[in-house]
Amino acid sequence: MEGTCTFGSKAVAADATDVCTGTENKLSTLSDLDQQYRTLRKYYENCEVVMGNLEITSIDRSRDLTFLRANEVFVYLEAFVAQVN
Repeated sequence: MEGTCTFGSKAVAADATDVCTGTENKLSTLSDLDQQYRTLRKYYENCEVVMGNLEITSIDRSRDLTFLRANEVFVYLEAFVAQVN
């Protein structure tokens, strides 16, 4: 179903599969890095427009992040990659 999403004064064309809400977690983490990665993937896979914050935090640098396809982020992008030895 196609339509328009409005965020503040911005309006973007959207369908149900490519728009997602952002997060407000800052640098907080879940119980472990595997869970953090699975949650990130669940939130943003197939997402092209993030209506909020795109926060990529506490992710091991060896993880595959190619599922991130966001073309637009309407608040901020935060990236913090944890190196785990």
